[in-house]
Amino acid sequence: MIGIRHETYAELIDELPFSLVTGIERTPFNCSREKNWHENIEIQLCTQGSGTVLLDGERYTVSPGDIVVVNSNVVHYTLTEHYLRYTCLIVSTQWCRKMQIDYSNLRYSPVIVCRELEALIERLSEICADHSDPLRVAKANRLLLHLLITLSEQYASPRLAAASKNRYFDVIVAAIACIEKNYDRKVTLSELAESVYFNKYALCKEFKRYTGQTIIQYLHHYRSLKAIDYLSEGYTVAETAALCGFENLSFFTRTFKSCTGKNPSYYKKQGIGEPVFLPSDQKTEK
Repeated sequence: MIGIRHETYAELIDELPFSLVTGIERTPFNCSREKNWHENIEIQLCTQGSGTVLLDGERYTVSPGDIVVVNSNVVHYTLTEHYLRYTCLIVSTQWCRKMQIDYSNLRYSPVIVCRELEALIERLSEICADHSDPLRVAKANRLLLHLLITLSEQYASPRLAAASKNRYFDVIVAAIACIEKNYDRKVTLSELAESVYFNKYALCKEFKRYTGQTIIQYLHHYRSLKAIDYLSEGYTVAETAALCGFENLSFFTRTFKSCTGKNPSYYKKQGIGEPVFLPSDQKTEK
């Protein structure tokens, strides 16, 4: 059975306000074991082969030149019966808000054939790969803005109010919003369940099914993400622990290392850092 996983790209903004991965390959034997969903808009450009993309259960066949647009909070899954190669662009929600591109209120066409957009994605890939260009970041931001404006003007319509696609999904989205809003203080399971008007035992079960994590695991990972921000801004480890809702410093240190593979002091010394969450069997200290 294919599971469902929630992905967080809260820390996407670094040099470039997006994640761009080229040459992703899928065969019947190396497709993901999980569907996933996230707040960010995702754009996939099929470059070789053929495959299928599931968007909230709807199937769309793709071939070279097809551009798939995954709207915000859409459960999606990419697969193939033969071979598929594609480029994946995931754009920072924070950056879009700064540009006043409110894609949460837009509904993009799921599959687009547009040579202009295809060329923009290809050019963006070239710019990102050229680290010798001193204007790399400026050019990439300009090109991304052009891409999103074109996409929004030509291939989007206002998102209409609709019946809930899945009651459980809406509950989990609300629970995640509550956790992220209150990460800096103690929130009990009962309080969380009351905030989303749902039975706490059912909430635990559905939360794990949709995110791949328990509520506590998700909270710890999110607090660790926020902790990296505070450490990079110059706060002490003790101050950071308190700001992220940890009442015990040693517990904060253990939790942080469990989630990131490093002690808080690592990010404190670096001044800035990009979080990498590791499987439990790969965690190391540097």
